[in-house]
Amino acid sequence: MRVLTPRSPACVSETVEHEAELRHKNEMLRLEAELKGRAKVDRENRDINLEKIRVEAAERRKTVLESIQ
Repeated sequence: MRVLTPRSPACVSETVEHEAELRHKNEMLRLEAELKGRAKVDRENRDINLEKIRVEAAERRKTVLESIQ
């Protein structure tokens, strides 16, 4: 086993690699949590979004019928 001193290039390289791995892992966990949160909100708002689509479609139909007359 080699002894790593604080100034050895191998120690610095391993530290940099370890920090990069930790940053990547934390970023992946953050993204996963964000996506799960968005999915939950989308599921909760499904009824609201469907009602909004229905109202917009009804308004479009009304506008088209009025423009025909």
